[in-house]
Amino acid sequence: MSGIDTEPYPAFNGNIHMLTFEAMGNYNSLQAKLRHHYSNGLSFLNDYTSAHSLDDAREPLPSNNDGGDRMFPVFGLRIDYGNSPFDVRQSFHFAGTYELPFGVGRKYLNKKGLINEFAGGWESTLLFGTQKGFPFTVGSNTPIVNGASAYPYLIADPYAEGGTPPASNPSVTCPAKCAREVV
Repeated sequence: MSGIDTEPYPAFNGNIHMLTFEAMGNYNSLQAKLRHHYSNGLSFLNDYTSAHSLDDAREPLPSNNDGGDRMFPVFGLRIDYGNSPFDVRQSFHFAGTYELPFGVGRKYLNKKGLINEFAGGWESTLLFGTQKGFPFTVGSNTPIVNGASAYPYLIADPYAEGGTPPASNPSVTCPAKCAREVV
C-alpha cells in the first residue's frame, strides 16, 4: 500500500504532549469578620484569616516526564508535599467608611439641585491590609531538562551537629546544635 499514510493525524508534525493534574492539596483556615454600622454614616469592616495550604505539585505534571523539574515516576508525588507556593498564614484587613453629611437625605445641603449634584453623596474610605509573606522555595538556576530548573530534596537534617563541608565548597561551615537548658 504505497502512498497511504498510516499516521492518525499526519498534519501534526512532531510530538504531542499531555499535562496531567494529579496532585494532593490541603487547605485549612479560620476566618473571622467583624462589621459595625454607626449612626451618621460611619461604618467599619475588619477581617482576619489564619490559614495553611499544603500540596505536592507546583505545576501540572508532564505525563511522559519530558520536561519540568520533577521525577515523579521515580520518587512519587508525596516527596514534594509541603507548603504551597501561595501559602499565606495570616492576613488582616480593615476598612472604615464615612459618608459625608452633604446632599439629599443628609444633614447639610439637604436639597435637590445643582449643589447636590456636585457636593452630595460623597464618602471617604480608609483601607488597610497586611499579611505574612509567601514561603521561600530553594531552587537551582542550573537547567536540567528542557531548560527547567530543579528543586532540592531533603536528604538529611540540615541542622545536624558536625559533618564535613562538601569538597566542591570547603568554605561552608557545618552547624552545631545548641544545648537546651532545662529549667
